[in-house]
Amino acid sequence: MDILLSVLVPSLPERLDKLSELLAVLAKQADPQLEVIAFLDNRARHLGTKRNDMMDMAAGRYVCHIDDDDSVSPDFFRTLKPELEHGVDLVAYNADCSLNGSPPFIVRTILGAQNEQPKHLPHGRFSDIIRTPWHWCAWRTDFARDFRFPDHHDGAEDWFFLKQALPKVKTWRKVEKVLFHHRYCRERTTFGPR
Repeated sequence: MDILLSVLVPSLPERLDKLSELLAVLAKQADPQLEVIAFLDNRARHLGTKRNDMMDMAAGRYVCHIDDDDSVSPDFFRTLKPELEHGVDLVAYNADCSLNGSPPFIVRTILGAQNEQPKHLPHGRFSDIIRTPWHWCAWRTDFARDFRFPDHHDGAEDWFFLKQALPKVKTWRKVEKVLFHHRYCRERTTFGPR
């Protein structure tokens, strides 16, 4: 049985607590067609290099890049599995996001959308937004490997990948469900050497 999805997770020793939480969620979804590659190092490599190395190691037909302080829904792989059988370039899904501990807001992914910025609402909340698919969506591996993450750390390696890959997407599918949980925290974002 071949592997459908490789979940790629870069991490650092000081982030092991968050990595463990994510791996526990993924372990409950164990399936012979799901591969999880966690790359833990001592800042010897930039984040983009780690992402490229994991993509090169991946055996799955699809890859998704999940940061160690983010998470996925309990039915993440079960929901994605039938969509990955179609062989499209990209399978997108929605996310919820919290910014520095805020209540979560919804990020709806739509190919070709204009990226919206969340607006501040009362009580520390933010508005739901629409964005193009992100690197945490499921990308067909042979397609994704054509677009490398940069070998430097400026906090925008994901944008660099997306700027190359999104215009080349010819076929895609969309799961209208929140499958990814992004927990942005300003002080926990450094991955690579300085």
